[in-house]
Amino acid sequence: MKVKTFLGVLVFVVLLVVVTYAVFVVWLPSNNPRREHTVTIAATGEEVKVESPGPQNIEKQGDWIVVKGIYSNIAEEYVGDIFIRLEEPPSYLKLLVVVEKGPVHVELFGVIKGGDPEWTPVYDLDLEAGEHVVEVFFNETGPLDFKIRTETFRPAPGRVAKVLINGEMVKYHNHCKLAVINPYIGGQAEYWHLAMYFTSGEEFVVRVKILEKQ
Repeated sequence: MKVKTFLGVLVFVVLLVVVTYAVFVVWLPSNNPRREHTVTIAATGEEVKVESPGPQNIEKQGDWIVVKGIYSNIAEEYVGDIFIRLEEPPSYLKLLVVVEKGPVHVELFGVIKGGDPEWTPVYDLDLEAGEHVVEVFFNETGPLDFKIRTETFRPAPGRVAKVLINGEMVKYHNHCKLAVINPYIGGQAEYWHLAMYFTSGEEFVVRVKILEKQ
């Protein structure tokens, strides 16, 4: 009886491993392709990679990244997200964000190099239709009022410390999350990223151009 029970458990474990491998290693990556676009910063000629997990409606037009929201049954709203790859510890990014169809909410945060699920501050931007110059400043600890609810917090380059929109300071509302990048993007062990999660209760179209990077 014990032998049959052991064999039954063994068969169950083997089947579980096979199914897990099939879903997470074979099926999900093939159905959620990663898209990578290379854009050029006009002022310096530097090339920067912008990545997105699929399926999404994101495309490159010249040096613009165009994000068109798709409806998510899970979130029950229109969504789209991009990750700007940063190969050196970032200190400053200047973006031109044009909301062609909106409004749109943006969660903006830094993903820390190293692959660790470190806490990172999230800035919440509410953008109406029109042009918005977004300036992002980085440091190792985030804004002054960034409160950490864990003893494992450690300083690390790549946290967003300050955000300006059209020259005006964006208030930080103590929103934070574990900075683990979407698994279909990858590269968190080798790079930093600036993540931009776009959401809206209606269809939206947003264009993003990188103007400056330090």
